[in-house]
Parts: sequence; structure tokens; C-alpha cells
Amino acid sequence: MMKALIMSSKVEDRLELINTYVINGIKRYVFRDMKTKIYLNVAADTEEEAKSKAKDILSKVAT
Repeated sequence: MMKALIMSSKVEDRLELINTYVINGIKRYVFRDMKTKIYLNVAADTEEEAKSKAKDILSKVAT
């Protein structure tokens, strides 16, 4: 029997932090939207700022 995966409609609940790294002195964050499987790579100083940027991008490209 298969279990249904229930996803939250809130974008911030759907984002999973996959990786962080620094390139040329700029910190990058990679998030994955668990509903659409879209990966988002954003530059930010903090994880909260990065998540906010990822949410903004995701709201424009996916529903």
C-alpha cells in the first residue's frame, strides 16, 4: 500500500536546504522545492535571507 505524501501549501515549508558554499567570497545556498523538485541557488549573507529570496523566486515560477 502506498502512502500519499502531503505537501504544505506554504512555500517556506516546502523548501529544503540542500547545500551551502562560498565562491569568490560570496555565500551561496541551494534549496529544493519538495513539491516541484525545482532547485534554487541564491546568494545571501544569512540562511533566512536566502530562504526569503528562494521563496520570492519560487512564487514567480511555480504554484
